[in-house]
Amino acid sequence: MMAVGSPAISNTAEQFGFGVSLVLPPWLGAPAKGRTSRRAATPIEDFKDMSELATPSLSILLEDGPNKARYVATVDGQSDEAELTLSKASDSLVIADHTFVPDALRAMGIARALAERLIEDARAKGQRILPLCPFMRAHATKNREALADVIQW
Repeated sequence: MMAVGSPAISNTAEQFGFGVSLVLPPWLGAPAKGRTSRRAATPIEDFKDMSELATPSLSILLEDGPNKARYVATVDGQSDEAELTLSKASDSLVIADHTFVPDALRAMGIARALAERLIEDARAKGQRILPLCPFMRAHATKNREALADVIQW
């Protein structure tokens, strides 16, 4: 193990207040001087119009059946689709049982968009949501106070 300040590691250590130092390897550290990132990228100043940075449009549709339903999210230019599936326990209670986002659509906020759409629709219909899906449960827990009217614990 290399010590902090070792000549083989050029990045500085970050102090975490409890006496432990974290030393980042060179490939995880700051970009080289004069570069905008570790990857070849266009600096943000080179964009004339911020719309060039916009993400592709997201559309979410509800496929509704008698006992099951699912929200399907698609992104322009992508053939993959994300989904949040539901089971209908009663007219006033739905169970969020599964969320799936394929690798090609990850890190775009699609799972959260699906969750927010479910919450919006449940509020409009006067329904409560039982979040069995791990993602939906984590989202509901994180926003517990804001979702108290719609989440069934």
